[in-house]
Amino acid sequence: MIGFLYPVLGLAALAALIPVFLHLIRRRELHRVTFPAIRYLRRAEQRHARRLRLRHLMLLAVRVIVILLLAVAAMGPLAGRGGPADHRATALAILIDDSQSSAQIVGERYLLDLYRERVELTLELTTADDEIALFSGVRPDAGVLAREPAGVREYLRGLRPAAGRADLGSAIRRAHAWLEPLGGRAREIHIYTDLQRVSLPPGAAGAPGPEVVPLTAGRPMTVSVPLRWFGEERPADRIVVRLVVGDDVVAVAEAAFGESALLSLPAQDHGWVQGYVEIDQHGLVADDRRHFTWYARPPTRVAVLGDAGPFLDHALETLQRGGRLQLESPDAAEVWILAGGERLEEGLAGEVSVIVVPPATPEQPAGTRADTVALRGRRPEPRGQANRRRRAAGGAERSGDPAGVSTRPPWSLGQ
Repeated sequence: MIGFLYPVLGLAALAALIPVFLHLIRRRELHRVTFPAIRYLRRAEQRHARRLRLRHLMLLAVRVIVILLLAVAAMGPLAGRGGPADHRATALAILIDDSQSSAQIVGERYLLDLYRERVELTLELTTADDEIALFSGVRPDAGVLAREPAGVREYLRGLRPAAGRADLGSAIRRAHAWLEPLGGRAREIHIYTDLQRVSLPPGAAGAPGPEVVPLTAGRPMTVSVPLRWFGEERPADRIVVRLVVGDDVVAVAEAAFGESALLSLPAQDHGWVQGYVEIDQHGLVADDRRHFTWYARPPTRVAVLGDAGPFLDHALETLQRGGRLQLESPDAAEVWILAGGERLEEGLAGEVSVIVVPPATPEQPAGTRADTVALRGRRPEPRGQANRRRRAAGGAERSGDPAGVSTRPPWSLGQ
């Protein structure tokens, strides 16, 4: 089998007509000379004319052959195995990235349609001896989705962008595991993807994790929506960003790509809040709208046990007026603030969160044993006196005297 890489260059063979044309239009110029013995000259002329004619024909043939050989060489001839469809038996794994990014519009067509077109070109070059398997980039755990050219074509006709990101690392490992036992064939993996950063293995690209923001019922909230453009030519115009809760548009703002739009989310009732943020259609349709679901919980119920002092009481009242928390009795509270460790064991044994703060008047509770921590500075004692006190405390501790162990609470002011 003989094929050509560039068959269109065969038109260069028409250049072989040029020397033929020049040979036909060539005219021999004659010069008349008066001479008496003309018959001898005529005989010599006939013999010389035959030699010239043969020489001219041979030169014409050489010129035509050289031009034809140059034209064939320019066409890139392929003899025997070497044509696109003339290959050894091959095991082919086709991996297609059908994530949301495949819905991107390139020109006037979806990216997924371009994938189908490229896969079809590959399938046209396969033979009956080839093994073919189709894998999904979004669902690598599904394994082989289709086999043989007919099955792959039928599956691709009904393929739609999936609501998820691709995992190319897992999909490639699946395809490699399928190819591994087929050792007697040439093995190839064809990957059709736009190489989104989130589709690569964790070590290849660091994708930021989702930001979790608490939402408190009854309080408005400011939502920051960053706008990113992944194409080459970023639009300079500002676009409209809409915040939708349920079926109602609750906030509208304008921003340009590369900036963040600030939207005010009104106060929501207790429960789940569902909605989305959207812009007008730009490039990839799938990422023009981002859905969200928040749980708006009531303000945290807090109880104060003991006298925590006027500063903490004033701070808690301010947070309560702002809707950040709700002061309740200890039985109904979720968080206990214990001034001086009051009812500490009961709080730790229950299902409440416990915060221990110093009491308003730092006194030693009965039966409390803890190391001394000075919360407020006092004048340092002389170095010799401090050393004598440490040696006395160490000796009492070695002798087993309980008096050597400090029993002051962590909020005590000094010795």
